[in-house]
Amino acid sequence: MVDSKTYANMSPYTFEPACSPHLAAEMAGTEIDMAEIVIATRTLAAEYEFVIAEGAGGILVPLTRRELMLDLMQALKLPVLIAARPGLGTINHTLLSIRALRSDGLDIAGVVFVASTPDEPGLIEEDNATTIEHFGKVPVLGTIPYCTALQSLAPDYSKLPVPVIAEIEKIADQLAL
Repeated sequence: MVDSKTYANMSPYTFEPACSPHLAAEMAGTEIDMAEIVIATRTLAAEYEFVIAEGAGGILVPLTRRELMLDLMQALKLPVLIAARPGLGTINHTLLSIRALRSDGLDIAGVVFVASTPDEPGLIEEDNATTIEHFGKVPVLGTIPYCTALQSLAPDYSKLPVPVIAEIEKIADQLAL
């Protein structure tokens, strides 16, 4: 169990509804302070062997009316793991993300596909991975299968299906976590 201080550092901001962080904060009557997130991340990094920070919405999504998620990535200086859809449209979206990250000098650890439907991957999804690896010059580390339990805001990770756990462990091994 995580104590309340650690949890506050793990999640310095949470908002409803699910929308762009800048708008969600405005709707809640506040503004996100990027420095607060950086301090929270550094505090966690001092306590734990590694820190995984999840972005919200994508690389060019506004964090505030002045800063993008990319600015936060720059401030944190963590290697970036791109989460992408495996299907139609992902080649363009993922290669644009890779280009934006590289143009800002960020280190890309790889790409992980996250299935958003229960459909089995086929030729298109397989070729998407090969194409992204080729043109993006980054490893595609795997595909996390569709899992309804992961749709929850607070999933019970101890109850995830074995194939999902196995894929996550495979990805973590490749990242040396």
